[in-house]
Amino acid sequence: MKRLKWVFVFFFVFLSTVSAESTYFDIRSVGSSASSIGMGRMLGFNHSAATVFETPSGLYDVQNISISAFSSTLFGEVNYTNLAFAKRFDYGVLGFGYYESTIGGLYTSYQDSFSEYKWGNEFSNKRSVFSVSYGADWTSHLFGGISVLYFQQNNPGIAGYNNSGFNADFGLTWHDQWGEAVLSAKNILRGVGIADESGQIEPLATAVSLGGRYKTHLGDVLGQLQYVENSKSFLRSLGYRIYPMPWLDMTVSVKDHLNGQVLAQTWTAGMGLTVSGLSFQYAFEPSGVVGTDSFHFFSLSIDIPQSLAGEK
Repeated sequence: MKRLKWVFVFFFVFLSTVSAESTYFDIRSVGSSASSIGMGRMLGFNHSAATVFETPSGLYDVQNISISAFSSTLFGEVNYTNLAFAKRFDYGVLGFGYYESTIGGLYTSYQDSFSEYKWGNEFSNKRSVFSVSYGADWTSHLFGGISVLYFQQNNPGIAGYNNSGFNADFGLTWHDQWGEAVLSAKNILRGVGIADESGQIEPLATAVSLGGRYKTHLGDVLGQLQYVENSKSFLRSLGYRIYPMPWLDMTVSVKDHLNGQVLAQTWTAGMGLTVSGLSFQYAFEPSGVVGTDSFHFFSLSIDIPQSLAGEK
């Protein structure tokens, strides 16, 4: 039963977040921060260091140093955590991030001398992504960036399931006083994926997104159109963010997602508190599965200005 429970959890998360056929599950699709999840997982509008998991061009708003942390548990089984750091230099912005998911309490099985199946050793399934990102201002309004990503899966309970591989992301952000326009391409090295111990490759799905944020005196209007390789539909996201107080933001979004190849809709909501560069973000999303709890996401970020960092 424990094994079956793990299989159900893994495949539901896989089918509800990734639309490619026979592709490796990119854990970044769960979301990089509560802020971005509250915005319907639109890419590039979260301006903390966590944008290294979304699009490197989102680093344009890092003024000096940004640090972020994210944590959530889905279905009471799958733990997602990430840490990210970004620093602006004279030549651009450099960012680093580490993201992992773990499922514990799994067991191997074996047949005893009477051909009966028994539980064996306990193990955990772990997937991780390490990102190194760089971005720079191309003009006063255009910022471009690239990320190099290393993926790894460690599954000591199943032979041949210790996998690893590389890929890359690219992003462009146009920004001015009216808002932003973001072009993002994830896993741009098509056909490059995760190799197992036998050398077999499971590709990473390429995803291309075009999004925008328009600022009004009442709040921000957000939208995104995304295409994921091997899917048959464009995924639409639409959101609205208001600022009731200078230190408070609230967001609600509706978005498309794919259960396998079936297009479905869901919604998310988020809230953030920001004081003196320290930001706490919360997001809510219904699970979409009868009998399971809704999802709650939490993240924390801090932006350190040059004055606090002791720089001139």
